[in-house]
Amino acid sequence: MIRPRPAGEPAPLSFAQEQVWLHEQMTGDIPFYNETMTISRRGPLDVAVLKRCLLEIIRRHEIWRTTFDVADGQPVQIVHPVPQDFPLAIADLRKLPEAERNREAARLATIDARRRFDLTTGPLLRALLVCIDDEQYRLFMTVHQIVFDAVTAYRVFLPELAALYEAFSSGKPSPLAELQLQYGDFAYRQRTTSQATGGPEHIAYWREQLSGELAPLAWPDRPRPAVATHRGAIERFSFPESLLHSLRALSQQEGVSSYVTLLTGFAALLHRYTGQESIVLGTFTAGRKLAEIEPLAGYFVNPLTLRVDVSGNPTFRELQSRVQAVVLDALAHDDLPFVELLREIQHRPDPSRNPLFQIALSQQPRLPNLAAGWDLATEEVSNGAASWT
Repeated sequence: MIRPRPAGEPAPLSFAQEQVWLHEQMTGDIPFYNETMTISRRGPLDVAVLKRCLLEIIRRHEIWRTTFDVADGQPVQIVHPVPQDFPLAIADLRKLPEAERNREAARLATIDARRRFDLTTGPLLRALLVCIDDEQYRLFMTVHQIVFDAVTAYRVFLPELAALYEAFSSGKPSPLAELQLQYGDFAYRQRTTSQATGGPEHIAYWREQLSGELAPLAWPDRPRPAVATHRGAIERFSFPESLLHSLRALSQQEGVSSYVTLLTGFAALLHRYTGQESIVLGTFTAGRKLAEIEPLAGYFVNPLTLRVDVSGNPTFRELQSRVQAVVLDALAHDDLPFVELLREIQHRPDPSRNPLFQIALSQQPRLPNLAAGWDLATEEVSNGAASWT
């Protein structure tokens, strides 16, 4: 059970935040920790009510009014008072030709997404409201990853925003229960309990799993630069419904999740491109095993390294079985934070690539039921960088 940290006690960084903070110190001006989400609103929108909603969310969640500094040689979280107003940028595109509005909205959002945050001064989130027409709005949010993850977007932020907007626009008080804990309490508990790093069995598993050479993926005719540039972009595509139906049917037939089936196909594709028999991929767990942290905004994600053996020319079903075993074993040992794992295996940083894996396959949470007119998409706007390269 997590309890509030002692009054006046500064909050340390969680293990997940520490990995982001350490990497941030080495990235220069590259904004690849800028995360984006696009809130679509269909229907009328009262800007004053929206600003009130955003301010209330910041009041509720300390982590969204937190900056980061160093005290006694250690990074700490600095929680700031609730601001008097929310600095919402607004762009009204109704005077533009209809065919140009979406393109201009994307341009403005991209500029915002590529502005770097300062962890020491903050704030670590920005909002841009774009009016497409009288019944169509987009709220582009740019948030630093150290205070944000996908669960925050899908399961915390948008549901709270929709509920608050419905209440405030009707002259009612907030329907949301007060939070009993804050992200800093979670981080404090992580740092003050011996259970935070899992246990010796987890360390032993990962040492064995990651022993020997972890060869980076060697793309044909694409030599890796000596120093990673982290340049990147978003390439969108969708699967036909018929293919998705077949994937679900195959997964059900083999007793695995659709994610495992997709991961198997991805590993097979990477093997075909590289010719390597050991494919190292990444995935991410939500890091929210305790019920009391489910309603909190913040960065809880823990990266997991998946080492897939593609040797021996296996059939797809055989490879699917191998992938299933690797995924289940990794999930059974996911209590060891990634930053602690790197220390335990004495990983030596390589400026040409990210630690352990360079490609990851993740899946987004599902949106809960919301009032009509609200929708969300993450990573719809490119920050011009790639987190895993």
